[in-house]
Amino acid sequence: MYPKDIDDIFNMIDKLFNEDYRGGYMRTTSSSKNDYGEEKQFSDGYMDKFTDKDNVYFTIDLTPMEEENVEVSVTRTHITISLLIDGNSHSKSYKLPVPVIPKSMKKTFVNSIMDITLAKAETKVIEDG
Repeated sequence: MYPKDIDDIFNMIDKLFNEDYRGGYMRTTSSSKNDYGEEKQFSDGYMDKFTDKDNVYFTIDLTPMEEENVEVSVTRTHITISLLIDGNSHSKSYKLPVPVIPKSMKKTFVNSIMDITLAKAETKVIEDG
């Protein structure tokens, strides 16, 4: 994978975490050759985000990434996605749409599609009395 591919993946993820994003962005199909002249095909990438009363959900197509090369960490207000490429880690952090409970993260990774579920943190208004 070349740095251009990393940029393409993070550009797509940037759009997902943009406050105005409404879901269903498709990444264009492209291909590139590795150091051995082998061509890698990148399929259309789908991503989505939505919330319900209890959770925040994200779906990201990370083709051609493998699960062992993707790490996700969460704080109450941010999510960090790290991609391991050729022994180098490339990370980016994003502000979450609402506060979450970091330890609630559930992540699945099937056929380069990563699904993340995060429980919303309860936000209580403290009234002055």
